[in-house]
Amino acid sequence: HQHVQVTGHVFEKMPPEFSAETNFFVANIISLLSLFRVKTVPNVVLELNFEGKKHQTRSQEDGFFRFEFDPESKIDFGWYEIEIHVLNDKSEIKSTGKGKILFPKVQKHAIISDIDDTVMKSYSATVFRRLFELFSKNPYHRRIFENTVEWYKELAESDKPGNENKAFFYVSSSEWNLYEYLNKVFKNNDLPKGIFLLNTIKTLKSFFKTGKTGHDGKLLRIGRLLNTFPEQKFVLIGDNTQKDPIIYHEIAMKYPQQIIAVFIRNRAKKNYEKTQKILKELEEKNIRTLQFLDTQEAIDYSVKIGIID
Repeated sequence: HQHVQVTGHVFEKMPPEFSAETNFFVANIISLLSLFRVKTVPNVVLELNFEGKKHQTRSQEDGFFRFEFDPESKIDFGWYEIEIHVLNDKSEIKSTGKGKILFPKVQKHAIISDIDDTVMKSYSATVFRRLFELFSKNPYHRRIFENTVEWYKELAESDKPGNENKAFFYVSSSEWNLYEYLNKVFKNNDLPKGIFLLNTIKTLKSFFKTGKTGHDGKLLRIGRLLNTFPEQKFVLIGDNTQKDPIIYHEIAMKYPQQIIAVFIRNRAKKNYEKTQKILKELEEKNIRTLQFLDTQEAIDYSVKIGIID
């Protein structure tokens, strides 16, 4: 409530929409590749009007932009629609994009969740299997793990998206190219509305490395989030296919007072014992942990430790 951050990208034009009706392999490939062919626009002046006050910034080399400002009055909890304008050389509005700002409540806890193989079946450990899943199913046909929507709604204390009492942050190794894709998956499955914190936008030549990012990027984004809300406690949810257990361990060691629970979905049996060892170290710091195969286990444990009723 004391400091606002708004981020986004400037593109020359938006890629074509995914069709809800068609789920053909070739059509999906074309639509996905178009997300990685977007052309970003660097060094343009952007303006945001909030509470009657204008704020300006410029887009960076990859089209990314960030507004940061302090609101002049107390803002009530909830989602607020905003417009961001691209200005020409004469400071006239050239084009406009719409977005939303979330002012969350500081509650008992908020949730930070991974996406691939945590919420959505993605097979991230194998690049070709992951790409096949992307190509063979458009956003309207992606599979969510059973009972996950129900669990997340309980964690968010929400019966419908946009009505959450607990703030949700989706921190993923997926690139910003996939934002619209992921947004449609989440809306189509009625998952809690939240803030997406994704990885740096990629070009078409990097397409086959999608979702394969270093350890540090995700660690940095979660660290920034905890620094932004120093009085807020968090529940971390991820999986054991890649680096989530290691990342969450580092976060919990650095911010032990802010992490109350860590949940890891067991998607890679070969990593089970290694993950259990990491979680045991967290338990010694009085952080509740669970590595689970079935989401119902996570629901039952959430009730047991009191993070859902």
